[in-house]
Amino acid sequence: MKKSKSVAALLVLCTLTLLGTSTATYAENQFGISGGYNFKRESSMIGARYVIPVNPKFKIVPALALDFEIDEIVLDVDAHIINSGSSFYFLAGLNYANDDAGLNLGAGLQVDFTQKTKGFLELKYVSLGWDGMIFQGGVLF
Repeated sequence: MKKSKSVAALLVLCTLTLLGTSTATYAENQFGISGGYNFKRESSMIGARYVIPVNPKFKIVPALALDFEIDEIVLDVDAHIINSGSSFYFLAGLNYANDDAGLNLGAGLQVDFTQKTKGFLELKYVSLGWDGMIFQGGVLF
């Protein structure tokens, strides 16, 4: 996929994400913070995300992360597909950093701490000029 098409697709997903904030009425949007590790680059990451529920089985999750090894901000827009009756989800999305666009594919687990506070763990494969695995964990409020 050409870089311009990847960037255009990322912008479309971001626009849909912003529109989704007004259409998600069944559940509240959530903000979260995370920490992570990039296995390929052997670097730590910190980040923030915004979870927008579209329906009980689908969420859109835009996120920003700072990768300390490459000292750059990474933008992700992932779709979370929730497995019915469990806290397990699959994720797929787009990734953009340093004028390079790529794809994300992975899975995660969400744990309810309280009715409004949740924890999450994710492992995802990122194809972005380099191929590698990223592990993330964090809290949603």
